[in-house]
Amino acid sequence: MRPSRRTLPLWRALCVFSILVPSTRVAQAQSEQTLPSQVPSQWSEAAHALVDRIAARSSAHPTLAIQVKNLSPLSALDANQIREAVETESAHRGFRIAPTPAGGTEVRLTLSEGMDSYIWVAEWQGKEGPQVAIVPVPKTSRIENHETKGSVTLESKLVWQQPTPLLDFAVVKNTAAAFSTLLTLEPGRLVFYSFADSRSKFSKAIDIPHSKPWPRDVRGAIDLNTQKVRLPEVECTGDLENAREMRCAPWKGSVPREANRIHVSGHEESESALLGDRCDGNPVVLVSGNGDWTQPDSIQGFMLSELGGQATASGSPVEFDGPVVSLNPDENQRAADAVVRNLKTGNYEAYIVTATCSH
Repeated sequence: MRPSRRTLPLWRALCVFSILVPSTRVAQAQSEQTLPSQVPSQWSEAAHALVDRIAARSSAHPTLAIQVKNLSPLSALDANQIREAVETESAHRGFRIAPTPAGGTEVRLTLSEGMDSYIWVAEWQGKEGPQVAIVPVPKTSRIENHETKGSVTLESKLVWQQPTPLLDFAVVKNTAAAFSTLLTLEPGRLVFYSFADSRSKFSKAIDIPHSKPWPRDVRGAIDLNTQKVRLPEVECTGDLENAREMRCAPWKGSVPREANRIHVSGHEESESALLGDRCDGNPVVLVSGNGDWTQPDSIQGFMLSELGGQATASGSPVEFDGPVVSLNPDENQRAADAVVRNLKTGNYEAYIVTATCSH
């Protein structure tokens, strides 16, 4: 269950004036080989210069946690590549890299823009107190190097709404008929509707027996691939296109999609759905926002780096009038099924959220 309040780290505002520290270093071939090959040479040199200054004012071989705040026009993917370049250079210099500041030194790297260059500003606690290093970087990015970058574009479509609690839903396409079957899972029943042209007609409801009261934050999932419906301690099996063939029985285990949730840093209590499609070779995961159950919510697309599984926000989020209470990939992992509790109407709404890679 989501806590009553979830917060993101707050970064203090940084005002960069005309303070430029010259960087005249020509990278050594050995150091450059440790950086990702797709990083522009200017970024490699800036990463080396930045780590030089961190090393000169830090304890011998500490553990570093690089946290990036992007205030520049560079994309989220560019910012992630810069962080990886700084981490790789730091590791080459003997530093240990940690995903969080716990037990190590937090380096806050701010990417901003000056008149003639980008400006990288690193802040950390050194052996002689707070330290700051500023490195100007010639303006370049993968776009300027004629490389194509992708961005995750999200679209949402409302397919169902109801006043009673909704745990999950699924649309079963029937190629032999002109309609599909819409399944809605509630805490105590599975409902079947004939669904065509955004119109639905009630077909049948199956009561789901349970010996104990449902938990306050009850979870449930419809799995079209296995033809199963699962709730805490109850499993229903059969043909999900034929309500008469469904049978429910006691079952011990956790709801699979809940157990396999993807955790993104800063969104540990959020809903998430990993999609099978990729963008620029990176897996795409959809993640809900950080508000509590009393606030409007959003779904943001992230690209997962193959190295370390770092998640980088990509594209613009889609906004909703209430919290996202459930977010699951569909049976083909091409889209996500989202359940939203609309705070304006009080209804539970079912959305299909699709993600495409735009260039």
